[in-house]
Amino acid sequence: MTIKDVAEAVKRNCEIANAHNWGALSLCTFIIRAIELYKWEKGIKPWEKADFDSVSAWIKEKEKLWNSLMSKNFEKIRIGKKEYEPFDVKEINENLEKGYIYGAGFLGSLKPSFFLAEVIETKNIEGLDVYICGRELARDLLAPTAMLQSREVYVRREVASFYIWSKVEEAKSLMFENALKLAFKDYNADLTSIEDVERIVDMEIESYIWHEIGEFHEKESLEAYKNIAKMYPKTKIEMFATALYDSLADLNDKGRLSFIIKKKRAGSFSFFIAGLHGYRKILLKEIEKVYWEFRKSFDWSYVDDVRRREYERLKNLAEEFNSSIDDMNRLENIVVRETKS
Repeated sequence: MTIKDVAEAVKRNCEIANAHNWGALSLCTFIIRAIELYKWEKGIKPWEKADFDSVSAWIKEKEKLWNSLMSKNFEKIRIGKKEYEPFDVKEINENLEKGYIYGAGFLGSLKPSFFLAEVIETKNIEGLDVYICGRELARDLLAPTAMLQSREVYVRREVASFYIWSKVEEAKSLMFENALKLAFKDYNADLTSIEDVERIVDMEIESYIWHEIGEFHEKESLEAYKNIAKMYPKTKIEMFATALYDSLADLNDKGRLSFIIKKKRAGSFSFFIAGLHGYRKILLKEIEKVYWEFRKSFDWSYVDDVRRREYERLKNLAEEFNSSIDDMNRLENIVVRETKS
């Protein structure tokens, strides 16, 4: 079995995952993800345009395929003479050809996700093995920029590049100055320069790593989230829990915001704020407020003070949330209370 054979098996599971996942996405999110997947499949660079009619025809064919796969189970991954369950990540990676990495796991609402990629760099940070992935041989519709599995962090450069380039297009369309436009300004980037934007991708990858490290240090939150996702899938309770535990991962002493403050990365701070939406924007409203104060003084120590204070506040909120896991009404009341305050 060659790596191409393994890639084909992973691709089949990616399509089965797509069949389960695509209907749960909002129309806007689906279109963004679908265009990205189309460009990846066709070898179109993130900064290149995709033909609208071609994308539309491709989506129609994909929808037919995904509807036909709804009842299919994930296939085993065969390497050599042995077959592995698709979520046996450690065993599969131990037997893959050198220079490749396989990832499988569950994202929000326990959506399955898979990928296979080349490894361009490995490092050990805070006792975790970090793999920087390059060219991807298989990927699905969801494709997170980074993923934590046990004591390993996978960061996907191709996915990160697609994400940052989508933000370039968004920033170009904005008439007023906001955190996103300031992010590119902080990086002194020419939005027409491939080199400038790809430099940002490499810089932002570091902050993605530290979100996953922060997540590793929120083990209790991770376990609580898994229980909530099983008990209240695709509800406001689960969406709030996702936002809460992601925010804790970002705000703890090993998390993304702490890294940004230590490295004094104004551009990363701007991207962080620009990426706040939904419940995360509500939960981190004090961080957003301090960001705009920061723009006047660039006082990193004040930002860190607020980060520490807000982490403790959210930690207390998480303890209240976790202790109410068996009481749906109480959980709903907490969500309402926190989103109204």
